[in-house]
Amino acid sequence: MEIRKLRKLDRCTAGITVPKDDLRAEGLLDDEGNLIEGEHVAIEKVGDGEWRVSRFDAETVEIS
Repeated sequence: MEIRKLRKLDRCTAGITVPKDDLRAEGLLDDEGNLIEGEHVAIEKVGDGEWRVSRFDAETVEIS
């Protein structure tokens, strides 16, 4: 398990970083190591102190 620090993104949100090796393994980076545009993930709180991040096809789900 990797420990990651929460980062303040703006007044209302925080974020974490995901290692590029993990993103590359999921096909989320192009050949130059840049994020592929148009990809989305869902973030679901599943318990106290626990969230699930899942990749999904944005064409089949309405993005709010």
